[in-house]
Amino acid sequence: MSMPLDNDSLCNATASYRNSDELEPVRQAVWRSVHAIDEAAEEVRAIVAKHLTPTDSTKALQALNHVYVGAPQNIKDAIVHNPDALLILECAAGEANAPLTKKVAGPVLPQERTHAAMLCLQQATRRLDARLAAAVVGLAMPGHEAFYQRNESILPGGRLFGPAGADLLRDVVDCIAGTPEGDDVAARLMALGGAAAKAQRGCRRRNGR
Repeated sequence: MSMPLDNDSLCNATASYRNSDELEPVRQAVWRSVHAIDEAAEEVRAIVAKHLTPTDSTKALQALNHVYVGAPQNIKDAIVHNPDALLILECAAGEANAPLTKKVAGPVLPQERTHAAMLCLQQATRRLDARLAAAVVGLAMPGHEAFYQRNESILPGGRLFGPAGADLLRDVVDCIAGTPEGDDVAARLMALGGAAAKAQRGCRRRNGR
């Protein structure tokens, strides 16, 4: 019958195993993963420094997407939680929402504002990976929801978007569909869009587009 190991013996045995050659592949894999995440973070930080401006996130967003689509899944997960990446995504969402609050000369109908905002959002997300696009749209959503609450009583039919805006909405929804985040945001957008957006999307599906 073997005797139980005392604490010192157990610690020594554990340390010996951790330092053994058997764990070398594991250590190397962990090191490569950590190193790759650090490299990706440096790339994103460089994108912010080089491309992000107070008034234009377009180049930064495209560069971020380029890094993201070429990365393995664990690096993608790290990128979407990276503070510098989040800054780029927030800037893109803020720029897309600018027509909702921008001061202009003369009266502007609410659906004209939402059409302009949805056009900006469509242009910002149309070439992005679905997960990044969903992140941008998700960050833009509170602005649209707040605009709806402020203007609900004067929106024709209670719909946030007119026919042209609904068509753009459908493009954005198609762009972000297929990810858990995108499907959730798409449902919120469609709820704001009302019957016009749903009819547009249903027609699109029947036509195989």
